[in-house]
Amino acid sequence: MVMKKNSKDALTAAEIKEIKKHLEELKADAEKRLKDKKNMDMPENEVGDPIDVASQSLDKEILFELSGNSHNTIGQIEAALRKIEKGIYGRCELCRQP
Repeated sequence: MVMKKNSKDALTAAEIKEIKKHLEELKADAEKRLKDKKNMDMPENEVGDPIDVASQSLDKEILFELSGNSHNTIGQIEAALRKIEKGIYGRCELCRQP
């Protein structure tokens, strides 16, 4: 018989384990995307018209922005994993209730 959880109940160990697994997969994916972006060959500015130079500059800005987003995502995932390790994941940071 499956019992419904009360919305005030804490997460079960099995749920925490599944969440941790999912977070680790997300982190690995984000790290891979970040590594792939770093390995991407960005062409140096070539002699060309101002539109070519502007296009290359925009490409670099987008690459840097995506890298920043990946770093932010990895940081948030690592924070969640630390909370799991400390046993406080799924609890309010203010009142510590589930």
